[in-house]
Amino acid sequence: MFQQGDLCPHCGLIIIMPTDLQAECLGCGEEINQDPADDYDEEE
Repeated sequence: MFQQGDLCPHCGLIIIMPTDLQAECLGCGEEINQDPADDYDEEE
């Protein structure tokens, strides 16, 4: 889980806003604290 002051995993910019208030990077607009399991599409 990323917090204010960490680097964005997508673009490398410093996370300025507290992630509990705004979970999007101001640089690239990607969601910062996205659960990696949400990206996994289960094939049936």
